[in-house]
This record gives sequence, C-alpha cells and structure tokens, in this order.
Amino acid sequence: MLPLQEVKKNLSTLVKHKYGRKCVLYILAGRSKSYFDPATLQLLSSGDEIRASTSKKDPADRSAELLNYLSPALVELVTNEAAPLVRDQFGAHVVLETLTHAAGTLEYKLLFSSY
Repeated sequence: MLPLQEVKKNLSTLVKHKYGRKCVLYILAGRSKSYFDPATLQLLSSGDEIRASTSKKDPADRSAELLNYLSPALVELVTNEAAPLVRDQFGAHVVLETLTHAAGTLEYKLLFSSY
C-alpha cells in the first residue's frame, strides 16, 4: 500500500497520536510554528534546496495535492468523531486545522461547525 493510502486508512489513530498527528498537521497547516518547534522547522527547511533541484513539481502544488487527497477523509473523520476528537489533546488540533484548511464544500464544514 502507498504511504498516503496508509495515512488515510489509519487517520483516526494518527490524529490522536503524539507524533502521528504531526504528519496530518503538516499537510493541513504546513510549517506552522504552532505545531513545530524551531529546530524541526530548520530541519525541514534544510531539505528545500535539494528538493528544488530534484523535484519537477512546485512545492505549493505538491502541498495542495496532498491536502486535496486527504481532505475528504479528514472532513468525514471530524464529522463522525467530533466529540472524542475535541476531547483529545492531540485530536483537537486536527479538528481546528481541518475546519480551517481542508478542501471541501463550505456547507459541509459549516454543518459541522454548528455542532
């Protein structure tokens, strides 16, 4: 199975895991200082130069594709598991970022936000 399919398949477990949620948050919020410490951000930035010379795809396009791929599963997860996610220390961050950044219909997200 491809890595993203694994992420999608195990999304419910990942978003509640101390380190697993970082993968999901990176896709949703990028290199947000809210979720990544300065050392991690510096480490991530160190690969930018290499990626620029070896990748054919623009980083913004790559990020958008990842977000579009996982958004339906994230919106569904947040909709179906809202109560336990917001009570979970790590899941609550994913709920916030899903509502803020996930691609999907505005009506669907508004329906959930009134929950």
